[in-house]
Amino acid sequence: MKRSFHHDQDIVTVDVFHQLKADKGFLPPSLPPFFINVHDPNREFIDLLDDSCIHQGLNPKLSKIELAFDFYTDDVHGLFGFLSSCLFMKQQRSKPKKQYETTFYANDVRESSRGLKVYIRRDRDGRRLVRLELTLKRQPLRRLGIHSLLHNIDSIDPLSFFSFMFLDDKRLEDYLRWKHRAVIDEIKSKGRDGGR
Repeated sequence: MKRSFHHDQDIVTVDVFHQLKADKGFLPPSLPPFFINVHDPNREFIDLLDDSCIHQGLNPKLSKIELAFDFYTDDVHGLFGFLSSCLFMKQQRSKPKKQYETTFYANDVRESSRGLKVYIRRDRDGRRLVRLELTLKRQPLRRLGIHSLLHNIDSIDPLSFFSFMFLDDKRLEDYLRWKHRAVIDEIKSKGRDGGR
């Protein structure tokens, strides 16, 4: 079951997901597990949520955060193409996904504990923008010391997870020719000798 709450003035949206479990009859009464998604949180809301959890004796576990960077430009497709061509996930373990018309995945965001994607979208006012979104799941959050809510969120350095790099095609080609020069020479000599 899902319930959504939206505060227009602060632009904070909260989705609460919970599952009602059948009463077993012998278990002590307790809250069923539930998940809270907070979109566009501000510090005031996070402090309120934290105080409410402490007051109720709840120990929330942060399972995922998404850091979004929005870029406004007159040429969203040009910026999208530029970002998707030079954006790399640091210490990437999964292969990049395919680039779609308006979305680029730098890695497998569903399977990895860190994900990075770039996509075109519209904001609340209908203006088109390019969003770069970094997703961190539980393991990297623990390493960063972010255990509950967003108290250390300001300590995250996004550039420690991704970088912008350009590939120099000419230098790469020269290096590969140099590295495999023995194989290339062998192929050339077989060509001259008629394959003997």
